[in-house]
This record gives sequence, structure tokens and C-alpha cells, in this order.
Amino acid sequence: MRWILSAAICLSFAFAALAVGPDDQFVDVYNEIMQAQSMETAGQSSAAAERYSDALVNLRQLQADHPSWNPEVVKYRIQFLQERLTALGKPLPPLRSATPAAPAATAPAAQAPAAATDPLAPYRAQIAALSSANTQLEQKLKEALSVQPASVSPEELARAQQKIDALSRENDLLKVTLQQAKSGPPSTNASAPSEVAKLADELTAARERVADLTAQVAAGQKKLAGAESQINTSTTAAPAPAPNSSVEELSRERDRLKAELEQRTRDLADAQAHGAQLQQQSTQNQAASGAVADSDRLGEQVKNMRAQLETYEAKAVPYSPEELAVLHGASAAPPTANVPPAAANAPAPAGNATAAAAPASAVKHAAHSAKDLPPGAGALMAEARLAAQERDFKQAEAKYNEILNQDPENVYVLAHLASAEFEAGDLAQCEKTVEHAVALDPDDPASLYLLGILRYRQEKLDEALAALSRSAQLNPTNAGTQNYLGCVLADKGQRPAAETAFRKALQVDPEYPDAHYNLAFVYATEKPPSLELARWHYKRAVDLGHQKSEQLEKILASK
Repeated sequence: MRWILSAAICLSFAFAALAVGPDDQFVDVYNEIMQAQSMETAGQSSAAAERYSDALVNLRQLQADHPSWNPEVVKYRIQFLQERLTALGKPLPPLRSATPAAPAATAPAAQAPAAATDPLAPYRAQIAALSSANTQLEQKLKEALSVQPASVSPEELARAQQKIDALSRENDLLKVTLQQAKSGPPSTNASAPSEVAKLADELTAARERVADLTAQVAAGQKKLAGAESQINTSTTAAPAPAPNSSVEELSRERDRLKAELEQRTRDLADAQAHGAQLQQQSTQNQAASGAVADSDRLGEQVKNMRAQLETYEAKAVPYSPEELAVLHGASAAPPTANVPPAAANAPAPAGNATAAAAPASAVKHAAHSAKDLPPGAGALMAEARLAAQERDFKQAEAKYNEILNQDPENVYVLAHLASAEFEAGDLAQCEKTVEHAVALDPDDPASLYLLGILRYRQEKLDEALAALSRSAQLNPTNAGTQNYLGCVLADKGQRPAAETAFRKALQVDPEYPDAHYNLAFVYATEKPPSLELARWHYKRAVDLGHQKSEQLEKILASK
């Protein structure tokens, strides 16, 4: 499996370098912390305190040598080590002043002729120094890999924390912008989309009114000009008219048209002012609505990043008594499990890491339940779930859609519908359904779980990690979520975090065959391999109904 070998290959190349940078120093310190935690968990308080003390001394030295290297991470770890030493009743090691560099040794004068006659002597000395350094680094590698579980990359954690801080600052800025937009005219309601639509309609009507009045004014001006022209022509071409002559009629028409033109002009000015006011309100509402959307989007990004950070920093799961017996060479026969008939034939995605698809009904979450069903839909829901259990997924989909006709935005029913579509193989429709459910409730763990499975099958690992980490954060007791999370982390090359996720799945459900199989593959392909643990977990997986793997059996038999 490509994700299992990549970490060991990178480590082997890294140890070929002579100089040890701050990254390598921090990894060594983190390995010491992991060893100390394992000792403390095993009840070896004294040995754990000694290892914590050594780690604190080395971390202070790293801080002194490289003060600009991730100061927040170093400061956090120093505080953690001090707290652990205090809790174990061991005094903190004294602060050491910087040790001045030793002066270079001067070769005796008697050796100068020998050096001059042997031009390869400096190179031989350098080769010996490099060989010694390589030997020491190989010892450190063996010691680091012997710790269970291995450490998480500190660079990954630091980058994630920086991104969270940046998103938090941007979120705060948008909240300020939103508050300023809300403090505008009292008639503005930035949080109501219906108000925005109403203002848009009013603005359109005002613009049509302005256009109509403009046309009427133009027509009035044309009529007035024609009437004045006729009056002037009649006045110059004829003697003084009688009171009932056409000139007096034209004068009255002219006066009427003037009055109408003045009224239309006033109406036009009022309409234009009202239109400008509506335009301003519409702009403010659009800006406020955009700020709300951006704030919500950034808030979701922050929550997803925090969930992923929790995944990377998850505490190691201790070995079970059966695993400890295997490691100590004792007989640890796994208990006999009652495997349901369908377990051995459960579908699993392609790839070395397997993850059985659990229906949405098996995912426990507090946000949505059968209490959310519309009145009278309980019987339909029971029929739909029964059809799904009998693998009649088309019938189940039809029943779920009947309920959604009554309540189209019921997240609980949408999650069940998406699960039925997934089982039926209609992944395109399943994706639309689950995306709709997540849009309605971004914190529904069942919908996030299904979304993570879809993204994993589409090989969109970053999106799968975000969805599954958030789902696991909201519902940490779902073994299926933890198992899929381990598969994603393994494909991303995060073997220690993947191992922790698989072990969490077994902590929730000790008889989960896929998690046993995945752990067997991890232990069989790590460097150095833990063959006894790999064989034990593989046997448990097969006993619980998992299909045998020729590839894994070859690995176990060849070592």
C-alpha cells in the first residue's frame, strides 16, 4: 500500500543528512514525549518522569538554538511537560545557560608532515564522522519507530493552527462589517432574504414609473409647443378674436398642459428620489447579505479546521489486554464472535484499506431523530426502514420521498434517503441528496459521514478528511466514521493518525472486522513491522467475517 511505505522511505532519506535541523530536533523531543506517555499509562511513573525531564531539557535547548522556529508550538509543549512533571512530583530540571562552542583542537606540529604526505587523511576523517553520525541516527530511528503510536508531523499541526488563526481573524472582520451594515436605516433587514426580494420588486416598479412619467413629460412638452405655435399663428394672422374664438380655447389648452407638465415633472422628481432611496437600501441589503454569507462560510471553515486539528492531535489508544499478551509472547486466542450472515458479504470500497458502508439509521446523533418527522409519517418511516433492511432500496426511496413531499427540508429523512441511494448504487443522486442535507444543517453527523464516504470514493481526500473529521467530532462513538477516517488519513500518508483512528473504531466496536483488517495491514507494512500484532488482527478480521487477502497473507508469510 503506497501510503504505508511513503513515511518509511522519507525517514530513511532524512537520516542520510549529517546536520540535524530544528524539525528533526522537535520530532526527537515529540518521540520522547510519546514514550513518556506510554510509560505513564503503563504505571511506570518514575521512568515516565525521567523521560519527560529529558524531553523538557532538549526542548529548552531547541528554543535557545532556534528561537524563531514555531515559538507557539514550542511554548505549548514546554508548558505541557512542566505540568506533567509537576503532576508526577518530579522537580523541574534547571535552566542551562548557552554552552560556548569549544575551540577547534590544534593538531600537534609533529603530525603536520604526515598530513602533508597523506592528502586523503581529511576525507577519511570526514567519512568516519559521517559513518558515526549515521549510526547514531539509525539508532534514533529504531527507537522512534518502536514507540506506539508514532508522532504526528509538527509541521502539519503548525500549518493547521496558522490557517485556523487566519480564518478566525477574517471571520471577526466580517462580523464587524455585518454589524455596521445592520446599524443602517431602521427599514433595512439584512437577515431576511424576503425583504431583499421585496425591495428589488419596489425598485423595478419605481424605475418603470420613472420611465412612464418621463415619456408623459416629453409628450406634454410636445403638445405645449404645438399649442403655443398655434396661438402665435392665430394672433398674427387674424384680427382680435371673439371671446368664444379658437385662440381662447388654445390658450386654455396651453394653460392646462402647462399645469399638467408641472405636475408630471414633480411626480418624476419624486419617483426618481424614491428610486434612488430604494437603490441605496437594496445595495445595503446586498452588502449585508454578502457579509452574512461570508461570515457563515468562514465559520464553517474554522470548525472544519479545528476538527481536523483534533484528528491529527488525537490521543493514542492504549493496547488492549489481548494485544499486550501478544506482545509479551503469551497465548491470546481471540474470543469467538457471533457474526451476522450478511457481514461476510458486506460491500467494501476498492483499495487495500476496507470500510464497510453503514446505513444512516446506524449513525447516532442528537440533532435529528424520529421526533422530527411530520405528523402521521411514522408508519411510512417504519415501512421505508424495513424495505431498506430487506435491501429493497427502490421501495425505501419511494417511501422516504413520500415523507419529503410533506416536509422537503427534513434532514433526518434526507439522510436516510441518501443512504438508500448509496446502497442502490445511485451515487450521483446520493451526492445531490446529501449535499442538500448538509446545506440545511452543516452540523448533522450522519450527513457529514455519508458525504465523507462519497468524497473518499471520488479520491477527494481533503474534502473527505474535512467531512469525516467534523462528523467524528460531533459523534465520536460511531465506529464506521473512525474507520473511514483512518482510511483517508492512511491514503494521505498520515500513518500514526490513521492507526489511532482504526484503534478508536475498535475501542467503540471491538468486533469491527474492517478495522481489524486495516490495523493488520498497518502493522504488517510499517518499519519495522509488528508481525505478531498484524497476524492477530488479521485472524480476528477473518473470524469476524472479513474476506481473506492473498496480498496480506503473502506479507505475513514472507517475514
